[in-house]
Amino acid sequence: MTVSYKDIKLQTLKLIMYTFVVQLLFITQLFCQDIAKEEFIEPLVIDSSNIDLDSTGLPIDSNLVNTPAVAFDTVDINIKDDDIKSPVHYKALDSIVYDVENKMLYLYGNGEMKYDQTEVNAERVIFDWNTQTLAAEGLDSMGKKVGTPVVVQDGKTIEANKIEYNFRTTKGKIYDVVTEDNGAFIHSEIVKRQPDKSWLSYKAKYTTCNDKEHPHFYIQARQAKIIPDKVMVSGPANLIISGINTPLALPFAIFPISAGRRSGIILPQYGTEPGTGSFYLREGGYYWAANDFFSMGFTGEIWTNGTFGLNVATNYKVRYKSSGNVLLSYRRKMPNDPIANKFDIQNDYRFNWTHRMDTKADPNNNFSANVDVKTSSFNRNALIQNQDVLEVVNSSHINYVRRFNGKPYTLTIGASHTQSNRTNVFSMTLPEVAFNVNRLTPFKSKISSTRKKFYESIGFKYNIRGKATATATDTTFFTLNTLEDVKFGINQNLDIDANYKIMKYLNVRPYISYEEEWMFKEEKIDFDQHYVQVTDTTIDTLYTRSTIEDGFFARRNFDLGVNFNIDIKGLYTFKKGKVKGLLHILTPTVNYNYRPDFSESIWNYYDSYSNLESSEYVTYNKFSNTAIYGAVSNREQNRVSFSLANSLVMKVVNKKDTVNRFKKIPILKSFAINSAYNFAGDSTSKFEDITISASTSFLNNLFGLRGSLRYNPYSRSNKNVKIAKTYMETHGKPLRFESLDLYFDFNLRGKPKKKKKVLENEYGTIEQREYVANNPELFYDFDIPWSFYASYHMSLTNGIAGERDTAVLGVGSVSFGGDISITPKWKISVTSGFSITDKDLTLTNLRLVRDLHCWEMSLNWTAYPISSQNFSFQLNVKSALLQDLKLTRKSVRSSYNSSF
Repeated sequence: MTVSYKDIKLQTLKLIMYTFVVQLLFITQLFCQDIAKEEFIEPLVIDSSNIDLDSTGLPIDSNLVNTPAVAFDTVDINIKDDDIKSPVHYKALDSIVYDVENKMLYLYGNGEMKYDQTEVNAERVIFDWNTQTLAAEGLDSMGKKVGTPVVVQDGKTIEANKIEYNFRTTKGKIYDVVTEDNGAFIHSEIVKRQPDKSWLSYKAKYTTCNDKEHPHFYIQARQAKIIPDKVMVSGPANLIISGINTPLALPFAIFPISAGRRSGIILPQYGTEPGTGSFYLREGGYYWAANDFFSMGFTGEIWTNGTFGLNVATNYKVRYKSSGNVLLSYRRKMPNDPIANKFDIQNDYRFNWTHRMDTKADPNNNFSANVDVKTSSFNRNALIQNQDVLEVVNSSHINYVRRFNGKPYTLTIGASHTQSNRTNVFSMTLPEVAFNVNRLTPFKSKISSTRKKFYESIGFKYNIRGKATATATDTTFFTLNTLEDVKFGINQNLDIDANYKIMKYLNVRPYISYEEEWMFKEEKIDFDQHYVQVTDTTIDTLYTRSTIEDGFFARRNFDLGVNFNIDIKGLYTFKKGKVKGLLHILTPTVNYNYRPDFSESIWNYYDSYSNLESSEYVTYNKFSNTAIYGAVSNREQNRVSFSLANSLVMKVVNKKDTVNRFKKIPILKSFAINSAYNFAGDSTSKFEDITISASTSFLNNLFGLRGSLRYNPYSRSNKNVKIAKTYMETHGKPLRFESLDLYFDFNLRGKPKKKKKVLENEYGTIEQREYVANNPELFYDFDIPWSFYASYHMSLTNGIAGERDTAVLGVGSVSFGGDISITPKWKISVTSGFSITDKDLTLTNLRLVRDLHCWEMSLNWTAYPISSQNFSFQLNVKSALLQDLKLTRKSVRSSYNSSF
């Protein structure tokens, strides 16, 4: 049979079409079968650092999706409602292993995984895509512990040994976890996270100690529920200190952990008053935290003898502007026998206000206040005595300062008060205004020149002040009589001076000072008769009568002079030995001053009256009781004063410091001789006393010594009165010894421990660090193992009133104190003194302090005098400042301590 070309061509075409259809059907069938796509995928090991996953668990990466080894089924992909809705971001420092067959993801080396608002960081992170569960541990690939897993959720940071979390159910379980919530640390063995974002804690520990491994104190509960930023509620709980269970327990506990300040009950202190046995509750009440800028505390005290007190303390703060606090106190003290002594009931009040203005708020304006007003018996009637009982005078001040940009003057407006707790004298100044102009040199040339004219150095300084003052007792101050006795005054001062240097060494300063005061009252005194009726007889007596007249009065005062001084330095060097040099500085000063006698009639500042009994005229100052800026002198002064100051410093080799090879040791800090001669003085006052003073220290300030001697060039009568003869004329000696004063000081302390380097901000704010630096006596430093101080003053006076040859030795008193660290955390301190005159101890205080990193315990005992004995025990958490500095606040030393 013959096959044509046309037939062959047709058969070939049919075969090709058949083959294409069969292959198409086979391929279609193959791709339509329900075969798991992971059967076509081999496990991948990816050394990458940033890969995102889609909702099915596959990497969102174009290179991986388009790889032939990665197959996918476009028919059977279903997104369920409980699948994760957001992309999961993850990275690792070492490696990332993706096991497609088992749907597991492994992150090694500082692994990090983020999903929605949850972030997990750990050395090893494992994620199961089947259950969508994450497990994180601080273990490397060899099973070695490295770091601590951390989870950050909703802004909260949680550290734990192991973390398990399900992205689908948002539930989690955390083992050995430490959470921080607004300054509080919560330790738990196991924590479960609930879908409502609350936490269930097993064996919870609540503390403010930041030692995460071993907190020094905590409140422990078996079970607790935590609602972040709100509250922690637990069942039975008890306090544990340093691992020791205390008997302090509660059937349940509620711990507020909300952000910012929190309101709550203030637990009172309790005890028994020494001597009377009266039981008391004090310093208990309620604290109301209105917001972050305002709070109030209501506290009180009550005693079984009927005494009670109330306190209201307010704190306020306006950020970047000002802050302050206000305290109102009332106490009603009952006598030991209220029935028999019902009139001995005492009411005491106190008002305290402190206000501070932030310097950043307005550099040109500043307002500050420190007001403390209280009844004079407030401190004495406090049943729990402290150092406040030694307070002799309390004072207050309010100041407003206005500065002007680019101007040399300032304006100050203020008010003040002083109150004596012994004499009950109350004095107030309100208002007080001052306008000050800094020194101006108006004749100074604007063109700089090496040779200046003499008038270019002339400068002017001016200020004007005005105030009103009132003085009375604290019980009669707010009466009409006190208001009528208010004094007013305005004072102006103008100072003119110039500074010149002669022959490069001699400093010359001429000056003129002018003062003028305006007053509105003057005093008139006269002598008059006073008739007194005694039975049937009228007796006339003489008396001095004083009256105050209103008006406007001006009083002027001025003086002028010139001052000369020069610095002479002598340096002696040594080539051999440890001592390398001695520096001696000698500063002689001569000052001349003249002031007229303002008691002369031309000035009209003084007046006189006739004493009818002695038939003599008595001169008096008309403004001595009405002026508020001092009094003018009633004697002419034409005076030349002399001063000779010395200091001696030794320079030695410092073998202990290789950087600073030399150190300076003051051999004589100061040695000065002073005297004066008044040309206008009388026969017993032309030559003034000669005083010699000196001060020095030894052995690196271990010992301090300061003394002064006073000599008189005039002789004295047997009644110890100066006479118009020199001591040389009567006794053949140039000077008569008058008095001697000596001050001894001793300070000794152990070598401080070496401190570890810390960041500057760990020491607290700048204001806090400045306060500690300016008040070192208020704090204990646990880095110093021990310290001791002692101070003593003695005096010798040659002659007393009426007896020239009687010498008096003043032995005074010795004050001493110190502290010692029994252990690195226990410290005992003592402050006391001994009065040699009274042969008795002064106020004696003992204090036992326990430093426990985040809290402190202290026992205070006022041991002497017996009438003021009291005990107090305190257990409190310390502030961050004192924790970082390892300082504990202590009581202020008595005011009679001396230091050099």
